[in-house]
Amino acid sequence: MDLVQPIFLALAVAFGVILVISWICLPFALFGIKGRLDNIIRLMEQERDKKQRVDPQP
Repeated sequence: MDLVQPIFLALAVAFGVILVISWICLPFALFGIKGRLDNIIRLMEQERDKKQRVDPQP
């Protein structure tokens, strides 16, 4: 029974450390994908424009 409390404490500390590291890295991950998202949006707009030129809606 005395071994259970330190194990839970170690798991809680490990989870807290992982959470803090993830929270710190999150902004950098978002900035890293911003360029790719902008490129995807631009390509989708081009495809939409092509489709509207081929099949204009009334």
